[in-house]
Amino acid sequence: MAPLLEVRDLSSGYGQVPVLHEVSLTVSRLETVCVLGANGAGKSTLVNRIAGILRPSRGTIRFDGEDVTGLSPERLAAKGLSLVRQGRSVFPFMTVQENLDMGAYLLKDRRAVQERLETVFEMFPVLKERLGQRAGSMSGGEQKMLEIGRSLMLPLKLLMLDEPSLGLAPLVLETIFARIREFNERSGLTTGIRPRARAGPPGGPERAAEDRPRGQGALPGSRRGVTSLLAHRARGRGRPSGRNTMITMSSSP
Repeated sequence: MAPLLEVRDLSSGYGQVPVLHEVSLTVSRLETVCVLGANGAGKSTLVNRIAGILRPSRGTIRFDGEDVTGLSPERLAAKGLSLVRQGRSVFPFMTVQENLDMGAYLLKDRRAVQERLETVFEMFPVLKERLGQRAGSMSGGEQKMLEIGRSLMLPLKLLMLDEPSLGLAPLVLETIFARIREFNERSGLTTGIRPRARAGPPGGPERAAEDRPRGQGALPGSRRGVTSLLAHRARGRGRPSGRNTMITMSSSP
């Protein structure tokens, strides 16, 4: 079976500053994949490029069997790919309900929207209790739950989380990942995570790859008996650190 996500020889950066150099990776369906790397290695640049936020200077991205290189974030979202970005990305002066509604803007079927809402509330009950509250007044952990819940308002195939542990207490982080694992088991979501600790999210990813210094490429590593590994390579500066998938990124200590 073809991988859900296939990146080949991807190069990208910011303006005239190159960051990614010929990066390649694949993510299969129903996987939870973690990308590890030092600060500044290019992990956020990688997921921002996959999500369509940055333009590539070269390389290709295939998603669910289709070439999506150069597509806008909204078109990628419509195809089932979503990114929860590093830091806080809620609409702070809008309510929790309004933030969730924004996540469902592509859905026309109100029944489907309500079903998605119930799924999000089952994962994160606190959001149902705070529907009328301004998102910016919630705690960091609650805002992260809202960001993930907003992404899940669409029928996703791939969910990418960029440094979801940033600024969160360990207990809050464990709760968030426990809910994501439960959702994965029920729905078949494929997920990708960029955790901050080398060990990755609680429970461990199915595959992991670690950035190596000075353009030596990525060194695969396994955890909890996993046999298939994320493979990606990079050269020069900026080494990158019908069901659903997730990619997570993390900084090595």
